[in-house]
Amino acid sequence: MQNNLIRFLLILLVLSACKSNQIASNTPFSDNINIYRVKPVIEDTTVNENQNTSLANKEEVKEKPAPNPELDINYDLDQSAVLLAQRNRRILEEQGIVGYTIQVYSGTSRGKAEDIRDELLVRFDEKTKRAYDRPNYKVKIGEFLNKMEAYELFLLLKDDYPQALIIPDMIKVDMDKYLLESEKKR
Repeated sequence: MQNNLIRFLLILLVLSACKSNQIASNTPFSDNINIYRVKPVIEDTTVNENQNTSLANKEEVKEKPAPNPELDINYDLDQSAVLLAQRNRRILEEQGIVGYTIQVYSGTSRGKAEDIRDELLVRFDEKTKRAYDRPNYKVKIGEFLNKMEAYELFLLLKDDYPQALIIPDMIKVDMDKYLLESEKKR
């Protein structure tokens, strides 16, 4: 008898657990969340025609004081950014940046280096320089920010100067070329 009662309660428990809590419906599901939105309270600000006072005439209207930039939460961060930008600009102007140039000649003959440099000055509208790096004289042409820009000139030079190489080099940057018009006036 007790076994039958336990079986009956287990069956009843299983059947009640399997029962669906939703009511079957043929309508598609829709969830209206408008009931959860906060509705703003709008006050009536219209002035009664019978009243002779207007907001402009009231002495209660107070002007907001001008904001103090030193109290702004980002003031210290802005000042640090300005100082960092000034330091970076000074370093760029003094030292330059790593760019690329084309080394056309490297050898011990000073006369040959000067002849090649003069020839390059006539043929190309690029900055050309001759340097002495003991014991070699070097002739370089162009100042490029990336290798792809240097590669165009390299292809033109390769036929006449087979020993030409694209090499990394420190190049000077003219900051006035990159500044906005508003920054140039300062």
